[in-house]
Amino acid sequence: MTSVLAGRRILITRTRSQSRELVQLLAARGAIPVVCPAIAIIHASDDALAPVLAATASYTDVVFTSANAVAAILADRPVVAQALRTLRVVAIGPATSQTLHAHGVGVQMTPPAADSVSLAAALGDLTGRHVLLPRSDIAGDELPAALRAQGARVTTVTAYRTATADTLSELPALLDRGVGAVVFASPSAVRFSVQAAPAVAWPPIVCIGPVTAAEARRLGLSVAAIASEADSAGIVTALEHCVADDVASHSAAEAAHVRPS
Repeated sequence: MTSVLAGRRILITRTRSQSRELVQLLAARGAIPVVCPAIAIIHASDDALAPVLAATASYTDVVFTSANAVAAILADRPVVAQALRTLRVVAIGPATSQTLHAHGVGVQMTPPAADSVSLAAALGDLTGRHVLLPRSDIAGDELPAALRAQGARVTTVTAYRTATADTLSELPALLDRGVGAVVFASPSAVRFSVQAAPAVAWPPIVCIGPVTAAEARRLGLSVAAIASEADSAGIVTALEHCVADDVASHSAAEAAHVRPS
């Protein structure tokens, strides 16, 4: 059976390394994936991370909120990966868990939803726990505050910087040429994309999760679908529902204009 995505250009704003699986799944359905990264990930230097990572033995838990944080902390650092195996490792979302497993680090807990409140609630009473939280330079204060409210001592470390990708200069032209949908996988990708193309007619927007969708709506975009699972397969399913609904609404609109002879 032919997918509703066949022949449709789908714009992906994730980094190229994080888009590979999604590109493969879309291509298998006959879609035309177009990758235009909205963000660039810049890992912190060894010197910047060394003081925090050297104290691994003092932590009881480490919380990863993105695959980018995992890569920034564990890339080319097998000693750190070995040290983290002695801690309770918490990961938000399947992609983050998969990246940890790829580095040989098991995950002891994944919260039911990818937000600060769900994570803190899932961890329960954290009195006496010391939590390491590697994150982006633009991460908010909600998660550290929620963990401290549960009794934890929290050490945050800027594992990477999130910058605007040079490729975003191509975004207005890509949108002008027409795409069937745009995929956003982070609030920062939404912000940077809207800044790069402030005066365009946006096609249907599909988001990886509710936090990204909330940012898209805050910036005036209409979100057509949210992935029920925060991974590539979930995004594809959301895209299929989105495109199917779009086709159905266009067909209904055309039928309403048909007049009997």
